[in-house]
Amino acid sequence: ACYGWKFVRKMKLESSEMDEPNPCGNGLLSSSSSSHIEVQNAHLDEMNNDILYHLGMERCGSSLEDRFGDVRVVVMSGTRLRAEQLANRLISAFKCQLPVGSTLCDLCDTGRYSIYKAAHVLTVSHGVGASSISVLLHEITKLLYYARAKNVRFIRLGTSGGVGCPPGSVVITREAVNSELNPWLMQTVLGKSIQRPSLSSDRLCNDLLNSARDLEGFEGVQVLLARTMCAEDFYEAQGRLDGAICEFSESEKMEFLQKAFDFGVRNIEMESLYFSAFCHKLNIPSAVICSTLLNRLEGDQVTDSPELIQGYIDRAIRVVVHFLKKDHEQAEKEESNRP
Repeated sequence: ACYGWKFVRKMKLESSEMDEPNPCGNGLLSSSSSSHIEVQNAHLDEMNNDILYHLGMERCGSSLEDRFGDVRVVVMSGTRLRAEQLANRLISAFKCQLPVGSTLCDLCDTGRYSIYKAAHVLTVSHGVGASSISVLLHEITKLLYYARAKNVRFIRLGTSGGVGCPPGSVVITREAVNSELNPWLMQTVLGKSIQRPSLSSDRLCNDLLNSARDLEGFEGVQVLLARTMCAEDFYEAQGRLDGAICEFSESEKMEFLQKAFDFGVRNIEMESLYFSAFCHKLNIPSAVICSTLLNRLEGDQVTDSPELIQGYIDRAIRVVVHFLKKDHEQAEKEESNRP
């Protein structure tokens, strides 16, 4: 039996629910070669079991390959609501027919993260900041490693503060830099500092850029392929004047933001550096795409109406949905042409 809809949906029908076919098929990504997702930890193979604590899953006895072996894209966003909304939009874009009496449900029951599945795509929430996304990245990558998933790509879909670009711009991260504008992650492991480059996939970034150019109604939207500064927190590290602690002047703030702009930074957020460094380390093609909610050269607070803000957020979502729809159609075409 295909377990895709069984585990992705809360079935109200008690009989024969394990036998529901997955109407979206395998959802294989187009690729000239197949490669399993990798980890770099020999200790994992020595463990009898591996409990993915924050996801509420484990390696043994969970049918991970049946449930997640067909995953080819993981889209990560900050909130549960955004992950759920994206999954519903993908189901519609892929023209998936839900079994009668079924509904989308969260595969993660720990309350820490959320995981939804639409055909070959997982949409997951990662919380706020590097420490939160790091836990998810480790456990979702191990999950897909145990599931023997192939040709997996990771996308972070989020919001950010623009630097010299208007609210509602869409920034695709060419390179993530830290708060000192260096293109690497510094991580302390066993008391030692480790430097890891924070590179994105050129191909995936360009695919997203081309998808944005294809969209109707995007003619007046700035879509930029640029550097993203990843800060350690929302207030001080981003040069905000409105935090509970601020020990710099407005002129010092503007001097730094102008320096970042001159260096090619067009937005600021809090996850791209760890995300990009992690994926590059494990050879996972990755990209970060964010909408901007304000221009930091003009202020620190988001002042537009909730309706306008939602419109800004939707722009990056539309790009990702359009890209994944084309990718899904190409994969199905290649699958149907196989002997």
